[in-house]
Amino acid sequence: MNSLQVIDIFFPHIDGVVNTVDNYARFLNGAEGDYCCVFAPENREPGAEIYRGYDVFRAKAARIVGGYLCPLPGMTKSLKTVLKGRRFDVIHAHSPFTMGHFAYRCAKKNGALFICTFHSKYYDDFLRVTRSKLISKLLTKYILRLYNKADEVWAVSPGTALTLRGYGFKGEIKIMPNGTDMLSGDLSGAKERAAAEFGISSGGKTLIFVGSQIWHKNLKLVIDTLALLKGKGYRLISVGDGADWEEIKEYAASAGVRESVTFTGKVSDRELLAGLYLNADLLFFPSEYDNAPLVLREASSLELPSMLLRGSNSADCLTGGVDCFLCPPDAPGCSEAIESAFADREKLRSVGKKAKESVCIPWSEVAANAAARYKKLLDGKKRR
Repeated sequence: MNSLQVIDIFFPHIDGVVNTVDNYARFLNGAEGDYCCVFAPENREPGAEIYRGYDVFRAKAARIVGGYLCPLPGMTKSLKTVLKGRRFDVIHAHSPFTMGHFAYRCAKKNGALFICTFHSKYYDDFLRVTRSKLISKLLTKYILRLYNKADEVWAVSPGTALTLRGYGFKGEIKIMPNGTDMLSGDLSGAKERAAAEFGISSGGKTLIFVGSQIWHKNLKLVIDTLALLKGKGYRLISVGDGADWEEIKEYAASAGVRESVTFTGKVSDRELLAGLYLNADLLFFPSEYDNAPLVLREASSLELPSMLLRGSNSADCLTGGVDCFLCPPDAPGCSEAIESAFADREKLRSVGKKAKESVCIPWSEVAANAAARYKKLLDGKKRR
């Protein structure tokens, strides 16, 4: 079986969707003689062409207003050559923009199965950039066209599926959870290495936030909560970079907690990232924006408990007080919930252990499930 994974942004950028596509390709390529490759926009930044054991074909792209990339897949001769030279059974789109629509046209032209995974809260993204509800609704209708054309639509969690339903999608949605790569591998020394790299001292009460440093990840709430905990031995490790990184650091300084926060910047080294998790006592991730964050699975695989926003999509696969902790959407409530969690260290550890049992699936199993689903749908397509 030959499959093509299509995405509108890829390495060296790192986020949950990139990690998903990377792991699909890594485990689907070569499994039982299968071939899987990735089609993504070009990127000339360092680290763009890291070899991960599968082929990556790059589409031409143009910079538009705001520095965003606009992929131009129809103008890419190399992919047309690949499509002519190899018949793809499955073309799987992980973004609903120009790359996704191109993927659909390729699938239709070549008689391939077309799968579309819904990953993100696109309406929120549109509203943040355009500041117009009308334009955001029109753009959301545009992306729905692609999902309506798919042979099957996947979502990474029940909450993510509900978001897509809220956009007006009425078709069938298959829940296909994501996995984590931190369930295997030798991590001995990772904690000490990360501590030395970023100057993290032992002891105390350490929170960690992992993700893009952008305001709509609720980082203002994270900083405001830390400010209310000031003087009580709490500190924060904030991992990642993003458009608002400098502003967030300035806000931490204005809130009087800059000395209590370690801003690491982007961490591409997976062992080093694991070491940062191991230096923390609690993942504090009060994001309303994220659907099924991979950081939650990463933390849980290392038995690190999470504090999540009550009612958020991030928390929809967990139970408060059992395999996660839940907090309200305000700083006083978050600080109270965090202090309550730290008051019982044994409970803190047990919640982390239970989280590992609840949400951690190795990527190899996730990819095997995807391959099995592909084959089942292909068999049904042939019978029809």
